[in-house]
Amino acid sequence: MSNWTLAQRAAIDLRGCNLLLSAGAGAGKTAVLVERIIRRILDQNNPVDVDRLLVVTFTNAAAAEMRERVAGALQQELAKQPDNDRLRRQITLLGRATITTLHSFCLEILRQKFYLVGLDPAFRVADATECALMQVDVLETLLEESYTTLDSAFVALVEGFGGRNSDEGLQKIIFELADFALSQPKPEQWLKDASAAVAVNDMADVLQKPWFDGVLRQVRGKLAVARDHLESALAIAEVGPTHYCAVISSELAALESLIAADFTTWNNMREGILNMAFGRLPSKRGYDAPDKDACQNARNAAKEAIKDLAGGYLAPSEDEVVASLKLAEPQVAMLTELALDFLARYRAAKQAKGIVDFSDLEHLALAILTDASEDSGAAGELRARFVEVLVDEYQDINAVQETILRAVAAENNMVMVGDVKQSIYRFRLADPNLFRAKEREFATPARGQCLYLADNFRSRPAVIAAINFIFRQLMSASSIGEVDYDARAALVAGAKYPAGENLAPTEVAVCLLERKESDTALADLDANTREARVVAQEIARLVEGACVSVWDNSAQAYRPVRYRDIVVLQRATAGRADVFVDVFAEHNIPSYTDAVGGYFRATEVHVCRSLLKLIDNPRQDIPLAAVLRSPLVGLDASELAEIRLAQSGSYWDAVVASAPHHAKLQLFLTRLENWRDMARRGGLPELIGQIYRETGYYLYVGTLPGGRQRQANLRALLDRAHQFETTAYKGLFRFLRFIERLEEQEGDLGKPNTCGENDDVVRIMSVHKSKGLEFPVVFVAGLGNKFNLRDLSGQVLVHKETGIGPKVVDVEARSVYPTLVHRYLSDVLRRESLSEELRVLYVALTRAREMLYLVGAINKRDEKIAEWRQFGQSGPRLVAAHLMEGAGNYWDWLGPAVFSHAPEVAFARLSETAPLVLASSQVDTPSAFLAAVTQLGELPDGPYSAEVARRLGYRYPHTESTRVAVKTSVSELKRRRLAEEQEEEAHTAPAVAAFRRSRQQLVQEPGALTAAEIGTAMHMLLQHVDLSAELTEDYFVALKATMVAKHLLTPREAESFSHLPIAAFFAGDLGRRLLASPRVWRELPFSWRVPAQEVHPNVRDEFVYVQGVIDCLFSEGDALILVDYKSDRVTEDTAQAAGERYRPQIELYARAVESLFKRPVAERYIYFFALGRGMQV
Repeated sequence: MSNWTLAQRAAIDLRGCNLLLSAGAGAGKTAVLVERIIRRILDQNNPVDVDRLLVVTFTNAAAAEMRERVAGALQQELAKQPDNDRLRRQITLLGRATITTLHSFCLEILRQKFYLVGLDPAFRVADATECALMQVDVLETLLEESYTTLDSAFVALVEGFGGRNSDEGLQKIIFELADFALSQPKPEQWLKDASAAVAVNDMADVLQKPWFDGVLRQVRGKLAVARDHLESALAIAEVGPTHYCAVISSELAALESLIAADFTTWNNMREGILNMAFGRLPSKRGYDAPDKDACQNARNAAKEAIKDLAGGYLAPSEDEVVASLKLAEPQVAMLTELALDFLARYRAAKQAKGIVDFSDLEHLALAILTDASEDSGAAGELRARFVEVLVDEYQDINAVQETILRAVAAENNMVMVGDVKQSIYRFRLADPNLFRAKEREFATPARGQCLYLADNFRSRPAVIAAINFIFRQLMSASSIGEVDYDARAALVAGAKYPAGENLAPTEVAVCLLERKESDTALADLDANTREARVVAQEIARLVEGACVSVWDNSAQAYRPVRYRDIVVLQRATAGRADVFVDVFAEHNIPSYTDAVGGYFRATEVHVCRSLLKLIDNPRQDIPLAAVLRSPLVGLDASELAEIRLAQSGSYWDAVVASAPHHAKLQLFLTRLENWRDMARRGGLPELIGQIYRETGYYLYVGTLPGGRQRQANLRALLDRAHQFETTAYKGLFRFLRFIERLEEQEGDLGKPNTCGENDDVVRIMSVHKSKGLEFPVVFVAGLGNKFNLRDLSGQVLVHKETGIGPKVVDVEARSVYPTLVHRYLSDVLRRESLSEELRVLYVALTRAREMLYLVGAINKRDEKIAEWRQFGQSGPRLVAAHLMEGAGNYWDWLGPAVFSHAPEVAFARLSETAPLVLASSQVDTPSAFLAAVTQLGELPDGPYSAEVARRLGYRYPHTESTRVAVKTSVSELKRRRLAEEQEEEAHTAPAVAAFRRSRQQLVQEPGALTAAEIGTAMHMLLQHVDLSAELTEDYFVALKATMVAKHLLTPREAESFSHLPIAAFFAGDLGRRLLASPRVWRELPFSWRVPAQEVHPNVRDEFVYVQGVIDCLFSEGDALILVDYKSDRVTEDTAQAAGERYRPQIELYARAVESLFKRPVAERYIYFFALGRGMQV
């Protein structure tokens, strides 16, 4: 982008202050960030090296994209200035630039400063699977010990929160409480302080609690809602049923006096509000106008608001408020004690295994950065290193991450980019209040600058107008959304769409269905299915009818809509996306969803899990029946029944008894015994792989409908087994237990992605996954589905500022009821949750480029539309707070906004019934289809046949270039040369080549490590040698044992090679020179750009990147010495030939080092451990 707006230019050029960029949807914030980075690098007066910038992104994909964009921009500049050495250096430095996620940045800090927090230098980041299992083990042990004490508070927690016949409910509360605490900079301190929310002696203490002011605000707010309803009723009465006016006016005056009253005690306020009386409305003979019902409905809403207060906040008296908090205090103290003990034990368990989790990355890095001791200074080093700190998606960070960033940033060098309207990661404990706090802070220019990027370069003006029209009425800082949708927040149409043909007449359409359909043809279809059918009909019209064109940026022209231009967005896809996929298939619309959920329910996964359960314990009837009935064995229902009737007792015994008379059972039992033996002796991935190969099940599912996805599901199971085996947990039983835990906690592996970016399919995804993406045509579906607010009624609620708000367990009364602070937090969290839901809606609508559809089903649709039309008669305005806060689904918001129609905004209305008509097809059977095709006959040649043939016969002239990978490795180059040599040798001496292959097979012992695996193990040991230690034979024996204990080497790997050749290397001349060097690099990765012709002789005018890892490089004076270790079985007779074979590889290494380090490589060695000497090349 070259035509920057004034706001973008300011964001790019502003220096010398902290900067907050509020970048609306489609504002080109990534382009602005990249341009700012390039300008900093190329600044004539104060240039900055790219590795002196810290760029923090939200995801690895975003970091990769940012790095790629910066690299592309630097390459473009270099093309303009080919002699600019500084640009060349920046491209080289880009490989070590810190453009990364915050977790990766924290990991880098820990790798360098591990000793400051007592970490083992060989620590590793644990897999989420391992962490989940470890947490369960730790907490179960803790709770088992707690049961032995029978503390009354603990017993109350188990009885009240544990659940029926278990303590799973209590476990979930402890996990959630600990997880929330870890989102705070000082989790242990937060837990200790949080329990203070319920610590009281009397009502005077309650009045002093910070949350009590919030309670009073909530009470007065609900009174204000009742007043608003009464005012509406009075306004209707004054122009309609005037005989109601006196009663309503009297009630309104009484309510006003309650709101203005200065109550001295809780009981006084309670009694005053509870005694609020509503009189009887007088009747008037013959009066039955519509406004009578409207007036009564408004008054009834006021009565309902007072009733809610009476049954909620005002239900307990002062004594009852204090009593409930006193009863809750020891229970909360026990809960926080359990959470603190859990965190401490979990930390110790991780430390014992030498692992950290993602939360540790942040907290340990924070501990290093905030360490005030003289030995640390880590924060100061980073502040001196980074000239500027740029943070993307700033609206989604939490307090811990904010503290880390502040620690490494200097006083005026932080650039924060985000959009608080798109903060939708509350479930990950993101805190949008941090963004808003910065916005308020930077209102004072001395503290920093806040710039607003409002121009949207994505969507058509009509789409922008609709979005602004909706959210001006919905989003408010004082109500829901937590931000005012004012002139600064509103989007400005910045995209330029040229005039064209077949454009959509209206870019925004509304489809509102009746959830409970009375039409007999539709009554059996649930709302989700009916929505899917409406969407499918419209997609068919757009694509198959070729009636609408969209702009193609790559072609710079309009073209008909394709399936891949279309996305269906849903708030939650689990259980819903698959319905759309099925309905689309019925309409011959290709589609894809990677919706989380449903993986474990997939038939092929269920069958394999059942088989694994049998291998673990065959005496399980349900898994046994599932496997026998599956294609793995292939019995039918009658055969299963015969087995059951053959012998009483367990079904397993009946199967064994029936096996001699049943060939399928004999084969299965033989295989099962072999698999069980394999499970005891070998690894889990090997077992699953053997099952796939031996049964052919993997190939079988590939032949079924959706076979590509089914095979991906089975590969995912194998991948998960591989990941599981890398943890400290082993074995089939633990793996099955982990999967069961994942299901119990409503987790899922998610379906593997089998869809490419360019596949011509309709994508069905969640709004969260669509963030950062854009599509020409967007359907936002499920807008009538209820919000998920179940957590608000949880047993224990937590909040960053308030702390813990519990329900209290009265063991004697055998009851559980909310404390006053729980009621308050429920309201606070409801408002925050609804604000996030409104932001989710904003993200969904702003994905659309050209066409936007709002689809949903609600109850009593016609009545609702009448209400909304009445609301909209006075034109667009901010929807009342009580309507916003009382919403149960998105249409409760969209309805009042959409139906307060304005001339400048056009909403089309998608037909609600016609698309649902079940049309019959003329070729709806295979035979009819074949008959139709047969009748076509052979097509005659037309006037364009020759031209068509010429075009179809076209061959791309540069096919060789298309076969060349952008990146290749040194090892791949070596393999290619060897393959060429072996191919030539096979032509000239095939008998010799065959003999060599057979000899290798004879020499290789069954189950033994390959030469490559042994070489890898030796390299691993060399990498971990302490060059400052005394390298005796005893040292290497101890090093091997340590690496085995830390799972850096397996016992087989450690035994596969002798340490003596390695000790001899360090005792020799070359090794002593290495030890004496002031700078040594081991396992040094590099990426180097070379002309493609050097790698592929037939390819010209192209470049490729060669990647590799250099075993060892050390400095002597100004020169460098390169060493490559080889564990080949060479002899003095074959050493020279081996050296020649490796020479091209070593020469390439040397050239790469000289190019990247700008220093000469004086000597190059291949060190053969088999000979105990190095060969200079």
